[in-house]
Amino acid sequence: VLELWRRPDLRIQLRHLVLDGRKAEQAAPHPGQNDAPTWWHYGFQTWNQWGDHDQRNRGGCIHGLTVRDIVKRGIAVFDVAGWSIEHNEVDGIGCHPELTPCPRLGVPSLAGPGRGVAGVGILLGWYSGGVLVRGSRVRRVTKYAIGIKHANDALSPSIVRPRLERNEISDTGALGIFLGGVSEGR
Repeated sequence: VLELWRRPDLRIQLRHLVLDGRKAEQAAPHPGQNDAPTWWHYGFQTWNQWGDHDQRNRGGCIHGLTVRDIVKRGIAVFDVAGWSIEHNEVDGIGCHPELTPCPRLGVPSLAGPGRGVAGVGILLGWYSGGVLVRGSRVRRVTKYAIGIKHANDALSPSIVRPRLERNEISDTGALGIFLGGVSEGR
């Protein structure tokens, strides 16, 4: 719905906004195809160009957002420093017939046969520091309710000092919280 890409040192505040993916109404973007780019459907995401990790987006705020019925990611931030992600509602991320269905998408099986599309509620990604995720409610998510992850290998500890406080997590398909590539977290 909203992606800010290749915007180093962007300072943004999103407050009291509804991002509704309306996935129950959507047909497959490319009928007959089932590859990862076809299913890139996010609520909010920000990240820099692959080489711009030194120019982090500083001091952003995501407060009071409702993100619902998104296929892949609810809220995802990469290359950020000192952000506050607070008091948000994230609901219905990913596709699974029993947890959060996507009836018109046809064959959503990226996570394996019959398992649906792997969705992440709140994702804090590579080269980020001092991010607070507090007081958010994340429910009906097929993969991770909250993921703090450097990359698929999660070997580099590029995410420093993240804080998770008083979040409510329910109805997850895989994990409530996933950590990989994190140092000094709380």
